[in-house]
Amino acid sequence: LSDNIFEYALVTEGAEIEFGEPETVKEIFYDPLSEMTAYLEERGYTVETVLEPEERKIRVNDEYISRILDNLVSNIVKYADKSAPVRISIFYAEASGGLRFENRISEDAQERKKSEGSTNIGLHNVRKMMNAMHGFSSAEESGNTFAVTLLFHFEGNSAI
Repeated sequence: LSDNIFEYALVTEGAEIEFGEPETVKEIFYDPLSEMTAYLEERGYTVETVLEPEERKIRVNDEYISRILDNLVSNIVKYADKSAPVRISIFYAEASGGLRFENRISEDAQERKKSEGSTNIGLHNVRKMMNAMHGFSSAEESGNTFAVTLLFHFEGNSAI
């Protein structure tokens, strides 16, 4: 809990952040997702990735991206069912592009969530970091499936 509180305190609203150079979604996320996949596979998860290329570009803060992915990996390790694949895909819309992470929630995690509760501080921090980068995030739970979507507007598009 103290780690969560410390992480929460580090993400402050209205803080100025630096953006990197414009790059495609695949260029930005290829290496971090490769590392994420290797880490999860070492822990017994099967990871399915679909990384479709797109020429339009986005700008992100590399530190925030690293923290967001660390948070998502932590959630997967805590809650995902190892018998079902973790799916990571890049998707595109007219003015935006992003990532979707999807996994099945383990029965043990469902029971722990009921008995212990969840603060959702990590997902709240993801949302704040995405907002700071002028992006959008959502988390959805449907039955035993959990999904997180990260959406970034393409350069030259001011709204998602």
